[in-house]
Amino acid sequence: MKPIVQTIRFAAVAAMAAALTASACGRESVTEPTPIVRDPVPAPIVTYTVSGVISEITDSGEMPLEGVHVENSESHDVTITDGDGFYSLGGFRAGMARLNLSKEGYELQFREVAVEGDVRFDAVMIPQDGSISSESRRSR
Repeated sequence: MKPIVQTIRFAAVAAMAAALTASACGRESVTEPTPIVRDPVPAPIVTYTVSGVISEITDSGEMPLEGVHVENSESHDVTITDGDGFYSLGGFRAGMARLNLSKEGYELQFREVAVEGDVRFDAVMIPQDGSISSESRRSR
């Protein structure tokens, strides 16, 4: 036999003999099992929803505005207001949410909203020319 193989066998026999001796004498094994260590489960990421109504000012007062793009400026998720001007956009973490509001013919708006839970945020769009929008005139 080669010397290295003999050394390995001797070490294995010596370890087995020590374990058997310890077991026969009522003592615990010389080598204790290694405990299984599991990675901790990460806490779920809590997100919230920002929703509300986007409107415009008309001759007859404030009216809901359909077709406004509401964008989460951090994630770039986008939703579009419905016929009632309503939108709902999820995925916001607690803190300051940044929204971009846009619609052709209206001024682009960048708005910040404090988010500490689900929150309602309403806004009024302003026509680019500062007057009552042509869309408002058609709806009269």
